[in-house]
Amino acid sequence: MIAAWKDVFRGSWRYMLACPLLFAIPLAAEIAQHLAEIHIGMYASLAQAKAVESDPLRMGFGVLKVLSLLLTGYWMTRFLAFADGARQAAHWDGRAVRLYAGVLVWSLGWMAVDLWGGGVLRALGIAERPILWTGIAVFAASFVLETYLSVWKTGAALGNPALGFVRSIRMIHGQFWWSLGLTLLVVVPLMVAHYALGLGAIGRRAALLWPMLALDALEVSFLGAAMVAGQFVIARRAAARAGVPLLPRSAALPGAADGNIVAAGGPA
Repeated sequence: MIAAWKDVFRGSWRYMLACPLLFAIPLAAEIAQHLAEIHIGMYASLAQAKAVESDPLRMGFGVLKVLSLLLTGYWMTRFLAFADGARQAAHWDGRAVRLYAGVLVWSLGWMAVDLWGGGVLRALGIAERPILWTGIAVFAASFVLETYLSVWKTGAALGNPALGFVRSIRMIHGQFWWSLGLTLLVVVPLMVAHYALGLGAIGRRAALLWPMLALDALEVSFLGAAMVAGQFVIARRAAARAGVPLLPRSAALPGAADGNIVAAGGPA
């Protein structure tokens, strides 16, 4: 698993350096959200931060940030999959775009549940404690599903219709715990750093606030890339064990290593 972890971070660094404009899109979205947060006084104090955490302006920019991170899933996966990844990252492949649109719809649906599910339950008269436990259960379920769907999301970005929703679950089954362990090993340290920078910026003077928020924006964009790289490594391992190519066998995109990414990468 350590070798796989190294692959994730090596690929993320390569993407950041080889595709700086694509990497900068979620970075810019995060900076825009930070500007909105400063505008509403979020970093004045902890009490103010709690009071405005659901402010519509902040949430609106948050949605844009999530969209940019979802698009990173397409760009980053293609970067890792092809020999000329920097050129293929933003290549407009019609089949891949159509398949990845399903991934976007799925992810945005979960985002809607996260943003407005609690409000709907409150409107129905549900007490706060059941809402809290429901939120925890939904988060846990989504985390498990995201792991099981790594092959589907990777295959969609590569234009492989053979790697569907159900097949992804079947391919991950039997190596779920390894996959979950890698995901946690990648995500948890970066999320801790993200929240440490955000909370640490509260109450700081501008001379320290701005550098901390800029560093946080950089960290969030790298986190997005690393999450996709982790998903890719999980899918690569599952495909290698199943003897299934991640790229469609009929792939005609220039720069493909050999039409079968498993041969290029192998299980980690």
